[in-house]
Amino acid sequence: RRSSSGESSEVSEGFFEQLKNNPAYKGIDIDRELQKMDAWFLTPAAKGRKKTRRFVVNWLNRIDTELPQGKSLARRLWEEGSREQADQS
Repeated sequence: RRSSSGESSEVSEGFFEQLKNNPAYKGIDIDRELQKMDAWFLTPAAKGRKKTRRFVVNWLNRIDTELPQGKSLARRLWEEGSREQADQS
């Protein structure tokens, strides 16, 4: 299937391999997330939805990877920013 931009929206094994090798998704277990997607597609919330490239990338981009300290990246950055503001006061 082709989108209006001419890009294929079908998901292939090659696409998944590209994601697994992409540094942006380092630390994310792509296979596990694909299993979560498949489970989500069994729910009523997924009615009419398809596993397209766009859907997969959006799903992966919403994951908040845990750092070794047990805090999410967003939380750690927020805490660092708060400390910097306190130091400037």
